[in-house]
Amino acid sequence: MSEGTVPGGARGGKGVQTNRAELHDLVFWALVGLIAMAFVVWQWAPAHEFAWEYDEGVDAMKARLVLDGYSLHREVWSEHPPLFTLLLAGAFTLFGQSVFVGRALVLALSGLGLMAIGCTGRHVAGPLAGLLAVLLLAVLPQFQQLSRLILIGLPSISVALMALAAAFTYRSTWKLGWLTLSGMLFSMSPSTCPSAL
Repeated sequence: MSEGTVPGGARGGKGVQTNRAELHDLVFWALVGLIAMAFVVWQWAPAHEFAWEYDEGVDAMKARLVLDGYSLHREVWSEHPPLFTLLLAGAFTLFGQSVFVGRALVLALSGLGLMAIGCTGRHVAGPLAGLLAVLLLAVLPQFQQLSRLILIGLPSISVALMALAAAFTYRSTWKLGWLTLSGMLFSMSPSTCPSAL
């Protein structure tokens, strides 16, 4: 009788530990997602404001000219690889050609970058470090400003952060899908802006 209960008890203990780990994962991702969503909502109104300080028109006009049928790098000058311009053109096609649509695209990528840095911090130094990394980045004034401007640097860094997060997730799970995703994202990042890396 006791021989039968010991394995059952061990299985029960392992099940409790698994459930606790899953609960910790759920709480961590809920908090990270909440911070990222709060950040996007917080920056939504400022993204509508007019700004003189930065020349957002260059990237916006490149995307608009591509939509008008002009060939990027042949008829439209661009010192960067094409990915950001193509993403911007896609956003303009779906949601309309406005500065706010371009800013919303950058803001969405910044939110994903926040989640990625939380994931990376968690893998490197634990859940608390991941949460602190997200919070500290979210309140950084320069990050806030760049997250709502049509500039190419932050989207490239956000994609690289997502690639890094996928690589660390592969290292902890050994699931090939994460490695594949990491490689795809790392190849996309320099296709956005290699100098940002």
